[in-house]
Amino acid sequence: MKEILNEWKKFLNESGFNRIKDILQGEVASVGTVGFMTGWNPQAKQLARKENRDLNKELMAWMRERGYGPIRIRGRFGNNERSMMIPNITREDMVESGQHFDQESVIWGKKTEEGKFVF
Repeated sequence: MKEILNEWKKFLNESGFNRIKDILQGEVASVGTVGFMTGWNPQAKQLARKENRDLNKELMAWMRERGYGPIRIRGRFGNNERSMMIPNITREDMVESGQHFDQESVIWGKKTEEGKFVF
């Protein structure tokens, strides 16, 4: 986990990094689940930057319509991608969004009784 957090710190401003770190370390009591995904590059096929930006705008709207507050992050799944961390998303909504946006994968985890996330 420490290596992942150190890698992410390169892409986030200090306040954004600390917020994500606190959530992932289970230090935000109001967050019980978390998901990670992007609208970029459906089925890992590289699209033009404008197409990818439009897909992420659509994904952001999709999440907000369902009451989620996504946090923008950078990610990598073969290609560099703009991604989102979605606090308190249900597993069902995570799977549905992955299917809707034609993604090969999504990441979802939930906090254990010990306060650590399991993905």
